Amino acid sequence: MAVLSNIAEDIRQRMELIDGIKDVDTSLERGDEEIQISVDRAMAQTYGISPQQAARTVQAALSSRTRGQYKTEDREVDILLQLEEEDRANMSQLQNMTFERGNASGGMIPFGTLADFSLRKGPEAIKRQDRKSIVTVGGNTSRSGMRGISAEVTQMMGSIQLPPGYSWSMGRRFFQMQDSQNEFLFSILLSIGLIYLIMASISESFVQPITILLSILCALVGAFIVFYLTNTTMNTNSMLGVIVLAGLAVNNAIVLIDHVNHLRREGLSRTEALILGGKHRLRPILMTSLTTIFGLLPMVAPQIFPEYFGPVEDRGANQWGPVSLALVGGLTTSGILTLLLLPTVYTILEDVTDWFKGLTRRVLA
Repeated sequence: MAVLSNIAEDIRQRMELIDGIKDVDTSLERGDEEIQISVDRAMAQTYGISPQQAARTVQAALSSRTRGQYKTEDREVDILLQLEEEDRANMSQLQNMTFERGNASGGMIPFGTLADFSLRKGPEAIKRQDRKSIVTVGGNTSRSGMRGISAEVTQMMGSIQLPPGYSWSMGRRFFQMQDSQNEFLFSILLSIGLIYLIMASISESFVQPITILLSILCALVGAFIVFYLTNTTMNTNSMLGVIVLAGLAVNNAIVLIDHVNHLRREGLSRTEALILGGKHRLRPILMTSLTTIFGLLPMVAPQIFPEYFGPVEDRGANQWGPVSLALVGGLTTSGILTLLLLPTVYTILEDVTDWFKGLTRRVLA
């Protein structure tokens, strides 16, 4: 533990120099302040006193013990035995406690001559993993991007020469964060895949749903820009907001593309249908986006403009704020970019599809 303590202190000092990490401490510093007594075993053996005897005496001086029970009419009360408060109040009284010599010389010997006393902060707990003692060094992050911070910590640990038999690893929370991020990526990909399958089955086309899925990318741009500007980390609620956003962002694109297809079935050319469809669906797209954005403003305004509305102190607002931020940022960019980029992508994909169909007919012919 002494070697672990020195290594942990060295790592703590190095971690404090990494930008983005603050409040660094070790598990050896998180405990309560305690009196640590180190018995000189050789001297104690000379006087015929065992370390176990000294430990039991100190325990009796500082704590209470149940010596029996007193029976009343309805219950039993424990009888506690302990020293008076003035006899167990400070370190000097512990040092002045006397032991009877266990050897032939007899007599009494002060406890202070047998042991060293020090007032230190004890460990939070003595932890072991695979029968090996471990010490944890941790801190809080003041910026987003745990992957970048973990890379800097890994680089810092690589510069430390650990003694033989000692090793290090990232904590359990880091691996939990990695698992949650992997689950988030799987969830967002699964939601996009299900959205594509539903639209492909309804529109009876494999190409047009790809055009509609572009609105999700436009929405993600806005969500991550807002996260960056508000210094919001990618936690569970942020990921939930992105997943919900994926389902909402496609609505505007569906409304636009469906109306364009309707105009083309009435005989309009592709270019005319795209221009007229954009004019017809401009107001509905703006109305649906703006109503949702303004409805969420009371939740996101304190997080975007804390200097005007004050810091967010309510636990519920802090918890669901990232969800609202993702929706507001995503719907803002999705509503704008959908009207600008979707007609272009619609045209390109249809041209590529027609070229591929022509190429296939020529090859088969």
